[in-house]
Amino acid sequence: MSNQRGAISHSQGNFDKLLNPLRVPQLGILPTSTPVAITYGNLPMTARIVVSEGLLEQLEDHKIATIYAAQLAQIVNGDFLVMSVGVLVLQIPYILYWQVAKWGEYASDRIERPLLEFLFRTVAALVANLSYGYYWLLRLPLLWLSRQRLLYSDAGSVATTGNPNALTRALQKIASGITDDIQKTKSTSFLTESFDLLKPVGYSQAICNWPADANWSWDIANPYSRWLTWGTGHHLMGVRLQRLAHYARYWGLETELDLPELPQNLGSPKLSKAYIRDTMKSAVSLLLNSYKGLPLLQTALIISLVLGLGFRIFLWLIGKIAYFMYIGNLVWLSQDQRSDLMAACLLISFSISILVLLNHYFPDVKRRTEVNLTEAIANSQALPADSKTCCLQGKLLGRRGLSNGLGQDFYLQTGSGLVKLHYISPLGPIGDLWNGKGIRPRDLIGQSVIVTGWLRRRAIVWLDLETLGTSPNRTSHSYLPIWLTIVAFAAGVWGSYLIWQT
Repeated sequence: MSNQRGAISHSQGNFDKLLNPLRVPQLGILPTSTPVAITYGNLPMTARIVVSEGLLEQLEDHKIATIYAAQLAQIVNGDFLVMSVGVLVLQIPYILYWQVAKWGEYASDRIERPLLEFLFRTVAALVANLSYGYYWLLRLPLLWLSRQRLLYSDAGSVATTGNPNALTRALQKIASGITDDIQKTKSTSFLTESFDLLKPVGYSQAICNWPADANWSWDIANPYSRWLTWGTGHHLMGVRLQRLAHYARYWGLETELDLPELPQNLGSPKLSKAYIRDTMKSAVSLLLNSYKGLPLLQTALIISLVLGLGFRIFLWLIGKIAYFMYIGNLVWLSQDQRSDLMAACLLISFSISILVLLNHYFPDVKRRTEVNLTEAIANSQALPADSKTCCLQGKLLGRRGLSNGLGQDFYLQTGSGLVKLHYISPLGPIGDLWNGKGIRPRDLIGQSVIVTGWLRRRAIVWLDLETLGTSPNRTSHSYLPIWLTIVAFAAGVWGSYLIWQT
């Protein structure tokens, strides 16, 4: 609790600086219906706050005031400087991806020679999707700062307006507005994704705008929820709203939402034997079950690091024992000047980890059952490993053409909400870069489809696809388990080759 009070008092003191008229930032309006608020600039005196027409139309005055106050907090705290530079750099690969994909579609539709069209479309697709990959890699250094700045901007907004409930309603309304915009336009817009790190609510958490009890119970109660936000640029909505409810209670206000109180021992807990024992027991339990808290590849990587290191130490001991016992054929196991054996142990351990975990992460989809999405998402203990095989029906949304060559923008619009779809073509990441025979998911965008696959829960809700189609004759298959198996065997063969070389 002392940390929360400190955040409020710190922000409240710093906001006195904004009373100087020379420090008032310039304001602007974006002509878009998506509710957006962005702060950017290179100095506090040249900062700009831009909001969209959609935000001004969809939010009441007191909610708009809290959003403006949150943007002012970013100027006071100074984090907008780093975020502005970082997001500006991100625009280079993202604009290249967007424009090359657009030009590639436009030009290939006008080239009459099939071979020339194929070559042009392939080059455009490769350049566009490589640029998109660079965009996501460059985002990684900014993610932690992007998450942290929101906690302080929320505190600054509350300190300025004294209205945590209005900010709570504003964040909910922005999330609903982003979801409505995606459903209306049937895809994620350029502005929504490229400037995602500057916005008060991320589009990935907005698409999972499920009923409050279903969505935020996982955000607050799941022991691994903080782990599973490492790849996102925004804190979980439930965590932010819980803090806002805490601020309301601190000031004696009636809370907008009935969310549990923050832990009371954030300051200086009593180091009793019982407290130490319970803390150690909880930490050990989390570490022992940490493999459940990440998707398969990340889980396999963590397991392979531990297993591979143990395997290498075991071989080193055998080599040392062989040296003292004059068994010359095994001495080489303790001699690894180029670290080939260490790399081999890691690769083989990675291969074994994937193969062992594969059946658990991808159970037989033929045993699928009808799933109540709201109930499935409301499970506060759900983890990526706890997949549910299911069959869902709804409208397919997403980008068309080369801008969706990697399947990065597929959603299923159901009666309960949007579900993110993960799709891998038969040829893997490059299989959907050019036109070919067969049904592709992007050919079915805007149509009612039936999908089967494995429903999972993380910071967002997504479905690893097995099939997607409108009928048995118009069905596209996803090959994620097969490609994971190929990756496992490739790692195992590579590790075996390094051992043979040594």
